[in-house]
Amino acid sequence: LPDSTISRDLKSIVWADSTVNIRKIARFSQLFTNIKDGGYCCCPYGHYSISFYKDSSELGQYYVDTSTTKNEAMFYDASYQTSFHIKLNAWNSFLRDK
Repeated sequence: LPDSTISRDLKSIVWADSTVNIRKIARFSQLFTNIKDGGYCCCPYGHYSISFYKDSSELGQYYVDTSTTKNEAMFYDASYQTSFHIKLNAWNSFLRDK
Protein backbone atom coordinates (compact mmCIF):
# COMPACT_ATOMS: atom_id res chain seq x y z
CA LEU A 1 0.00 0.00 0.00
CA PRO A 2 1.19 3.54 -0.70
CA ASP A 3 1.36 4.50 3.00
CA SER A 4 3.13 1.36 4.19
CA THR A 5 6.65 1.27 5.56
CA ILE A 6 7.55 -1.77 3.50
CA SER A 7 10.47 -1.11 1.19
CA ARG A 8 10.27 -2.57 -2.31
CA ASP A 9 12.93 -3.67 -4.72
CA LEU A 10 11.44 -2.52 -8.02
CA LYS A 11 13.91 -4.57 -10.02
CA SER A 12 12.98 -7.92 -8.48
CA ILE A 13 10.44 -10.18 -10.12
CA VAL A 14 7.98 -11.72 -7.70
CA TRP A 15 5.75 -13.31 -10.31
CA ALA A 16 5.99 -13.45 -14.09
CA ASP A 17 3.68 -14.74 -16.77
CA SER A 18 3.58 -14.46 -20.53
CA THR A 19 1.28 -15.45 -23.32
CA VAL A 20 1.15 -15.79 -27.08
CA ASN A 21 -2.43 -17.05 -26.85
CA ILE A 22 -4.44 -15.03 -29.37
CA ARG A 23 -7.64 -15.32 -27.28
CA LYS A 24 -5.93 -14.01 -24.15
CA ILE A 25 -4.29 -11.14 -26.06
CA ALA A 26 -7.64 -10.24 -27.66
CA ARG A 27 -9.32 -10.30 -24.24
CA PHE A 28 -6.62 -7.98 -22.88
CA SER A 29 -7.12 -5.61 -25.83
CA GLN A 30 -10.87 -5.69 -25.23
CA LEU A 31 -10.31 -4.17 -21.78
CA PHE A 32 -9.15 -0.99 -23.53
CA THR A 33 -11.97 -0.73 -26.07
CA ASN A 34 -13.59 2.71 -25.84
CA ILE A 35 -11.13 3.80 -23.11
CA LYS A 36 -9.61 7.22 -23.70
CA ASP A 37 -6.11 8.22 -22.70
CA GLY A 38 -6.49 10.00 -19.36
CA GLY A 39 -3.18 11.79 -19.87
CA TYR A 40 -0.85 12.76 -17.06
CA CYS A 41 -1.31 10.95 -13.75
CA CYS A 42 0.20 12.04 -10.47
CA CYS A 43 1.67 9.83 -7.83
CA PRO A 44 0.52 6.33 -8.84
CA TYR A 45 1.68 3.24 -7.01
CA GLY A 46 2.83 0.42 -9.28
CA HIS A 47 1.53 -2.98 -8.27
CA TYR A 48 2.27 -4.69 -11.60
CA SER A 49 4.30 -3.96 -14.67
CA ILE A 50 3.36 -5.23 -18.09
CA SER A 51 5.92 -5.45 -20.87
CA PHE A 52 5.02 -5.88 -24.53
CA TYR A 53 7.39 -7.75 -26.83
CA LYS A 54 7.71 -8.51 -30.50
CA ASP A 55 10.00 -11.53 -30.65
CA SER A 56 12.81 -10.55 -28.24
CA SER A 57 12.45 -6.75 -28.61
CA GLU A 58 10.57 -4.88 -25.91
CA LEU A 59 7.98 -2.58 -27.48
CA GLY A 60 6.94 -0.82 -24.29
CA GLN A 61 6.10 -1.15 -20.63
CA TYR A 62 3.13 -0.04 -18.55
CA TYR A 63 2.54 -0.14 -14.82
CA VAL A 64 -0.72 -0.91 -13.03
CA ASP A 65 -1.98 0.83 -9.88
CA THR A 66 -4.92 -0.98 -8.24
CA SER A 67 -5.34 1.10 -5.06
CA THR A 68 -5.10 4.83 -5.79
CA THR A 69 -8.42 5.13 -7.64
CA LYS A 70 -11.34 3.37 -5.97
CA ASN A 71 -12.73 0.44 -7.99
CA GLU A 72 -10.37 1.07 -10.90
CA ALA A 73 -7.05 -0.23 -12.15
CA MET A 74 -4.94 2.54 -13.65
CA PHE A 75 -2.46 1.65 -16.38
CA TYR A 76 0.27 4.24 -16.91
CA ASP A 77 3.62 4.68 -18.61
CA ALA A 78 6.93 5.33 -16.85
CA SER A 79 6.79 9.07 -17.61
CA TYR A 80 3.23 9.34 -16.16
CA GLN A 81 2.09 11.07 -19.38
CA THR A 82 -0.34 8.33 -20.42
CA SER A 83 -2.96 6.67 -18.24
CA PHE A 84 -5.94 4.41 -18.76
CA HIS A 85 -8.58 3.56 -16.14
CA ILE A 86 -10.31 0.18 -16.25
CA LYS A 87 -12.89 -1.16 -13.82
CA LEU A 88 -11.07 -3.16 -11.15
CA ASN A 89 -13.50 -6.07 -11.35
CA ALA A 90 -12.81 -6.37 -15.12
CA TRP A 91 -9.05 -6.37 -14.46
CA ASN A 92 -9.35 -8.98 -11.72
CA SER A 93 -11.57 -11.12 -13.93
CA PHE A 94 -8.95 -10.95 -16.69
CA LEU A 95 -6.21 -12.03 -14.26
CA ARG A 96 -8.25 -15.01 -13.01
CA ASP A 97 -9.09 -16.21 -16.54
CA LYS A 98 -6.69 -18.92 -17.68
